[in-house]
Amino acid sequence: MALIKSIDTGLYRIPLTVSLSDSTHGKINAFELVTCRVRDSDGAEGVGYTYTVGRNGGAIADALRREIPELIEGREADDTEAIWHHVWWALHYGGRGGPPVLALSPLDIALWDLKARRPMCRCFVYSAALTLAYPVTPVASTSISPWRRFCSKRTTISPKAFAPSR
Repeated sequence: MALIKSIDTGLYRIPLTVSLSDSTHGKINAFELVTCRVRDSDGAEGVGYTYTVGRNGGAIADALRREIPELIEGREADDTEAIWHHVWWALHYGGRGGPPVLALSPLDIALWDLKARRPMCRCFVYSAALTLAYPVTPVASTSISPWRRFCSKRTTISPKAFAPSR
């Protein structure tokens, strides 16, 4: 099996043309997208992401860039659950919420994406591309996955569950 070789982090601030506001987040002028690319020793790559409503994206990206690589490099890339627990226990003393925990989401998605790209893999992470290719898609839920209400740790759902209501 392949070992994790590297992890790359991206932070993108996407300004909104019109400010949004709500009672929870206040005025939202931008979204921040934090990406995570995990490469293994076979040269395969998995991609994951999370987002914010304009604040703390830098802190999440910093945790991914500075704290997580030394925890996961050289580990078995397919051992996603053990990696998640290892990173959680290593970072949870900084708080059981906030940026370190939010950094787990793009890492988890990237590891599942990496696993799904392997030939003969029987598990897939839900994506729009898979929706078009398969009528029913197996899914892996992550720590803050928007699909969490539809699935447990590993389950099967139909893309029809995400169809817009009429």
